[in-house]
Amino acid sequence: MAGSTDKKFYQSIWDEREHYCEECGKWLGDEPAWSYFSHILPKSHYNKLRYCKANIDLLCPDCHHRWEFKDRKNMRVYSEDKINKLKDEERNS
Repeated sequence: MAGSTDKKFYQSIWDEREHYCEECGKWLGDEPAWSYFSHILPKSHYNKLRYCKANIDLLCPDCHHRWEFKDRKNMRVYSEDKINKLKDEERNS
């Protein structure tokens, strides 16, 4: 996985959540991979939310790719309300 802080952050999410893709329900296995952790709002634009657990979805590689490069608005995990709450949190932090 990534650096030490990232690894600890991702591991804490992995320990708290079930190991299934939040989009398609695919089993992700017993060991975390960095590619499973999808930032809802990209850390490149919302750095304050980089380590916000609410800003992370667990996604299989196929769904993560779909989120990043295809029509995310048609995905089950897409939520305007959740995105707006995250943007408010970033503005107010």
